Amino acid sequence: MKLTTLLLFACLFQINASTYSQKTRITLDIKNESIESILFEKIEHVTDFKFFYENSALDLGKKVTFKFKKKRIDEVLKIVFKNTNIDFDIIDKQIILTKRKILPIKILEPSTPTQSGTLKWQNTINGTVKDANGENLPGANILEKGTTNGSQADFDGNFSINVSNINATLVVSYIGYVTKEVPLNGQSNVNIVLEESTFGLEEVVAIGFGRQKKESVVGAIESIKPAELDVPIRSLSNSLAGRVSGVLAVQRSGEPGKDDAQFWIRGISTFTGNQNPLVLVDGIERPLSDVDPIEIESFSVLKDASATAVYGVRGANGVILVNTRKGVKGEAKIDARLEQGWAWATKRPSYLNAFEQATLFNEGIDATPGSSQSLKFSQEALDAFRDHTDLELYPDVDWQEALMQDITATQKLSVNISGGGEKARYFVATSVYNQEGQYNINPGEYSWVSSSIGDFGSNVKYLRYNFRSNVDMDLSESTTVSLGLQGNISENKEPAGDVNEGSDSVYNWIVNSSPYAYPLQYKDGQLAQREVMQNPYNLLTQRGHMETIGNVLRSNLSIQQNLNSITEGLSANMKYAFDAVNWNRTERLRNIEYITAIGRNEDGELNYNTYGTADNTDYLNYSSTAWGDRTQYFETSLNYDNAFDKHSFGGLILFNMRSFSTNTSDSYINSLPNRSLGLSGRVTYAYDSKYFIETNLGYNGSENFPKGQRMGFFPSLAVGWLASKEEFLEDNEVVTWLKLRGSLGQVGSDQIGSTRFAYLSTIVGAPGYSGFGQNYDQGIEGLQEDQIGSTDITWEVATKYNLGIELGLYRDLRINTDIFYEKRENIFLQPQTSEVEGIRNSIWSNDGVMENKGFDMSIEYSRVLGDLTLTARGNFTYARNKILEDGRYYANSWQDARGTRYGERLLYDAEHLFSEEEIQALPDYYDQFSLDKTQLRPGDIKYRDVNDDGKINEDDRIFAANPSTPDVVFGFGASMEYKNFDFSFLFQGSAGASSYINAAWYFYPFQADRDPKYLGSLIDNFQDRWTPENPDPNAFAPRLYVGQDQNNYKASTWWVRDANYLRLRNLELGYTFSVPENFIKIDKSRIYLTGVNLVTFSKFAKDFWDPETGAAAYPIQASLFLGFNVSF
Repeated sequence: MKLTTLLLFACLFQINASTYSQKTRITLDIKNESIESILFEKIEHVTDFKFFYENSALDLGKKVTFKFKKKRIDEVLKIVFKNTNIDFDIIDKQIILTKRKILPIKILEPSTPTQSGTLKWQNTINGTVKDANGENLPGANILEKGTTNGSQADFDGNFSINVSNINATLVVSYIGYVTKEVPLNGQSNVNIVLEESTFGLEEVVAIGFGRQKKESVVGAIESIKPAELDVPIRSLSNSLAGRVSGVLAVQRSGEPGKDDAQFWIRGISTFTGNQNPLVLVDGIERPLSDVDPIEIESFSVLKDASATAVYGVRGANGVILVNTRKGVKGEAKIDARLEQGWAWATKRPSYLNAFEQATLFNEGIDATPGSSQSLKFSQEALDAFRDHTDLELYPDVDWQEALMQDITATQKLSVNISGGGEKARYFVATSVYNQEGQYNINPGEYSWVSSSIGDFGSNVKYLRYNFRSNVDMDLSESTTVSLGLQGNISENKEPAGDVNEGSDSVYNWIVNSSPYAYPLQYKDGQLAQREVMQNPYNLLTQRGHMETIGNVLRSNLSIQQNLNSITEGLSANMKYAFDAVNWNRTERLRNIEYITAIGRNEDGELNYNTYGTADNTDYLNYSSTAWGDRTQYFETSLNYDNAFDKHSFGGLILFNMRSFSTNTSDSYINSLPNRSLGLSGRVTYAYDSKYFIETNLGYNGSENFPKGQRMGFFPSLAVGWLASKEEFLEDNEVVTWLKLRGSLGQVGSDQIGSTRFAYLSTIVGAPGYSGFGQNYDQGIEGLQEDQIGSTDITWEVATKYNLGIELGLYRDLRINTDIFYEKRENIFLQPQTSEVEGIRNSIWSNDGVMENKGFDMSIEYSRVLGDLTLTARGNFTYARNKILEDGRYYANSWQDARGTRYGERLLYDAEHLFSEEEIQALPDYYDQFSLDKTQLRPGDIKYRDVNDDGKINEDDRIFAANPSTPDVVFGFGASMEYKNFDFSFLFQGSAGASSYINAAWYFYPFQADRDPKYLGSLIDNFQDRWTPENPDPNAFAPRLYVGQDQNNYKASTWWVRDANYLRLRNLELGYTFSVPENFIKIDKSRIYLTGVNLVTFSKFAKDFWDPETGAAAYPIQASLFLGFNVSF
């Protein structure tokens, strides 16, 4: 067949041809085989493609080696025919091979005129950018060396660029990979493979108001890969602990919508005002909980002064930088994932049943002198509690079992699409997250009670819709406009609870209601309750429900202007952001009538007392409240970055201002907008990419201080030495990376906390006078001075020091360690004053001083062993603070808070439980909380007489326990990939924190001033208590007592426990499917199983409840998710 005939036939056929060549994907692993065998024995054998040629001079005998995975035929042939004389045309399933024509090049003299002036070569270069494993590198930058002419790889790693010379050199770069220069040497198709940087020399790291290559970073900055944060939980804040060194985090609740973790960078450094780090999303101050992990492009933690000084007033407590994803040039790529989860409590307290607690109550009556025996439960009642013979009059309710379900459901669906063309690129993501609470009705033996919560109540339910769009448009070769939009709508529904306290009060009364206080409900449908208590069943099902709806819209518009026309490396940026946050709470409530059973009559019917009849309604009332805020932010900057021979220079000057105002306010002062402005600068210099110096400056203004003291100047200086580039280490096979760095600087804070404008004195109303007039019924209110203004109050200033070392060994192991010290001075406080001064509120001053020191480190090991890729990592953070000055005076040196950690409590130092012999040996003058030796009993707690005066009183309290915030947080884990399987895990733990377990009626057995017989559900641990039969001086609980015990339930070390723990924070197992090549165009299809908080190792959790929460807090959730992810 003549080639011309074939071409004619193929063209006719093409009119109705399918797009077979676009749909088909080819996977090949070729080692030193001829092109001819590849085409006719490999490709034709596994596809419907047919090759035709008539020129025997083609380079078909050339042998090649390569590996492809799911590539289109045109991508395959471009690489196969590289450096040959073969060209091709694809006409559906027919591929025509021809000899590549080499056009003669006519060299013109510079003065030779053309129609458009001097002729310039315009050559289109096509190619791909991949890593050493053959994976695409979308977004890789391709630049013609010596020019500003550039392009970007699309999602498949393909790129196209017009160069001015066929012998030009391309400079190809990608985050985390070594930049590569590729001479074209006349080639029009190039396939570029980038090697991963051993330790990210070329990686670009987000820093304050900019980016730097990782090798030149001299501040304490830690970055984490976004994939490591991609956990299917509501709040990103719960993914930080154990993943990033320098971050301490604690989660206090597991309730849907209220489960954000508190987190600090290098601990707590101040005891007044704001202690939280600054969180910037795309350069704008925004909450971390609004960010979906799939939207993140980079995540960095700025820890020392050199990294945060440019933020001045806002950066005192460290900074977290989150940059969201942007689009890249190429066809639209869609990524979708669906995750179905099941959650359960990590640990709930275990409580005594009705018979056990009633028995303890009787024991307490017997052990309490003067108590009436009539208060005791009768034997009939005890038998009924044990045998469940009358569950209305003698109930036995396990409130957790009755009102909470073991497993709840969670769903998350997320989709994102990205792509772009020559002038515009886009990234759009949306997600929906739905989480169900754990409240439910499980009647058990109360079979007459409905298992439905009903219309008068509600379970907790949290629903959130997220949306984000980032669009970048090139208005010209030097001007880019970016528009970012982010919004979310959240719906949080919960039971109304007690006096609009929501679900918090439901769980609080679950643990504060004794098992025999009241049944769920009486058989005749009447509601059960006691007059001074709340039945949690009623709070959940009868009192109504609340719904809080949040509408958030955040926008930012920026313009980036390349000013290379003025001087190489100069650029400008302008940014404006507007955020609107609105909340609306709808409350549908009602009052109820309830009864308390007090016995049965002769006919066996209940006798009872009725309450709430006058206020009872059989419908839900309606009310609503609304609140919100608005924020505007403006920023403009001028940047410079250039290199001359071995010298590299960088500079930044930036101006910003911010205005924040609330939609509703409770006072005139709080209704005024919060406004601030600042000027920042940075100068960097590097010599030979080995020696680095950087200075950062922040100059900020605050309205919180009087004139003359509103501006603060915060400088920093940092130096670095990349020793591994020195000749004596340059080729070292052991120490492959060594960098030393140090910094010092200052940052400031103007957040006083409970007040604004502390320099202004305020006047409030006073009671005045009454009793005037003819009938002595007239009066007038007066005025009084409230807050005395402080005319010299000024900035809180933190001076920070940091020394760091980065070490790489054998190209596989990397260790980063930083030692830090911070001294916070001028801390805002209200110093102690004498009562005789007559000051209503103490004046504010800058008298506080606090220090914070410690170290953090991270270790990472990575190795590829054939088909197995192994990565192991760990991090450790130790941050301990100390109060140096707090503006107070102390009568006792041992009660001086100076020298203690922030959050430590004054406690009595409990030694053990008294024995009879010890009591008798006490001197006659001994006094313990006004109890003499004749009033103390065996089994009472014996406290240390700190001042040795024979009396136990407030003067004997000491600082003797850790605060509730840990000073040690650590994490370690690993990830493995083997062929199509992947597996990863992360353990996280903390130490140095205490939990004070004696904090409510469930730990004050029979001590309540309101009905001590029924208030409080005792945990199982009270089985181990002091009794004459168990005279253990170290029993869990002292002797029982009914009424106000003056001795045993003081705040003391007896009730303190270490809250250390180790938790399996994350576990994931996944499998990536090999999609049939000619089935559907799918780039990736993966199924996975993810576990969160699956196992907790903790003595505290074994004995009590989750170590991060209190007993009355909604339990932290463990969860298991089944997910499916597809990209196409």
